[in-house]
Amino acid sequence: MKFLEIAKNSNKPCVIHVLTEKGKGYKPSEKDKQGTWHGVGPFDIESGTSLKSVEKNMHSWSTIISEYMIDYAKKEEKFNVIIPAMIAGSGFIKFQELFPSRIIDVGIAEQMAVTMSSGLAISGIDVFTPIYSTFIQRAYDQVNHDVARQNLKVVFGIDRAGIVGEDGETHQGVFDIPLLRHIPNMTIVHPRNAIEAHKLLNYGFLKNNGPFAIRYERGNASYDFSKGITDEISTMRWEQLTKGNSATFIAFGTILDQVSEELEKMGVEVIDAKVIKPLDEEALNRIYGKNKPVIIYEESVLSGGFGSSCLEYFSSKKYHVETTLMGIKDQYVLQGSKAELLRELGLDKMGVIKQVSELL
Repeated sequence: MKFLEIAKNSNKPCVIHVLTEKGKGYKPSEKDKQGTWHGVGPFDIESGTSLKSVEKNMHSWSTIISEYMIDYAKKEEKFNVIIPAMIAGSGFIKFQELFPSRIIDVGIAEQMAVTMSSGLAISGIDVFTPIYSTFIQRAYDQVNHDVARQNLKVVFGIDRAGIVGEDGETHQGVFDIPLLRHIPNMTIVHPRNAIEAHKLLNYGFLKNNGPFAIRYERGNASYDFSKGITDEISTMRWEQLTKGNSATFIAFGTILDQVSEELEKMGVEVIDAKVIKPLDEEALNRIYGKNKPVIIYEESVLSGGFGSSCLEYFSSKKYHVETTLMGIKDQYVLQGSKAELLRELGLDKMGVIKQVSELL
């Protein structure tokens, strides 16, 4: 208090240098060396144990991605992970324990992570660089000039893509698609489930020769790791999940499995646009030929996003398509649970059903 009073009564700039101890006053938090208590859900106050129950074979998307990297590191010696201060947050503690010399934490410096990744890539080393969606803008210049301009094979993990819920306004992962899709040589994908994620990663590492960004959400998905990691390699083609002639619904990510059954009952064709860039032009040509309403959904900002890229393609071909875009308008998304926010934005399951029903 003495020094705060001095600063308060000072008539000139004053700096107070404070050494803090994280978690002070709560023993489980004081002992945390991995950042587990950086953000928490409900927990038992006495023991500090999480009260969150997880179903069998349900894993965070970060774990689904990091387990693939462990498997890949076992197969490929010339492989490294470069990560900006999020070893725990992005699920790489286990990887670090198994391969301590093959993961480099550059600290809170996304720019440095991307620059170092480009150096490894140009040396012929496969590299995975996971960065939270909301922080990829910090390294825009390096992604553009160090990686994409040289067309280097760096696989970016765009973690926490989409609505993140309780992490709040600053962490909503809704700007990365417009940020990345206009950069030449860039490939952007977004899986709807774990097996698709692994197939896309196989493409990213085994077939792809340039910058490759895989988006994945904050949340859980089902996968039985006892079955191992698939050797199948995804194509860069969109997938038709349901057939229908009343309209076409195009989206990517976990929303597809939530709405497909209901939309199929309504006679709607559902398309998994797992490859955001490059567009599947053959699929878009076929959809145009049906001459039916098209609904394009993204859990991302509309301005310059995936839906915009589809409209740009239709315009370039002089296609007149009755198109409705569903996404986030020109606004910041505030704090709340993911379910609450999607409902408010009209982007939850009921919002999709309502929008499609109004068009039919």
